Amino acid sequence: MAKATRAVSASSKRPAAPSLDPATALDINQRLLAAASQAQTHAFERLMDMGQNYLAFIGHRIERDIQLAADLAAAQTPSDIAPVWSAYFGTARQEYLDAFQTLLGQYAEGVSETAADLQHQIDAAEEVAEQAAPETRAVPV
Repeated sequence: MAKATRAVSASSKRPAAPSLDPATALDINQRLLAAASQAQTHAFERLMDMGQNYLAFIGHRIERDIQLAADLAAAQTPSDIAPVWSAYFGTARQEYLDAFQTLLGQYAEGVSETAADLQHQIDAAEEVAEQAAPETRAVPV
């Protein structure tokens, strides 16, 4: 069985890179950069959405904490305090659970979208590589 051979540059012992004209090299660079920046833009937008939702939740919880203080201050007797605390903690528990589930869902969706963006980058890189040097194909060594 014959062993595959490749052209090797004399100075580095690495396969020689195909020569590209400057216009093709610039096109390759622009297309790969566009795919990468699109993926980064999507990731940043997802992080911003998650951050905005989290901050909205925190703002809501602060309002609930302020309302708790007002409700406790309005209590006339010690027996009026227990239902206020009970209602507060019951609502807080449910709201934190809902917020956690929402953020977890956004995170899972973001991971899936990031994987899709990375696959898009890989596909773009493969397409650019094939267009740049259609006569060369990956050969096992």
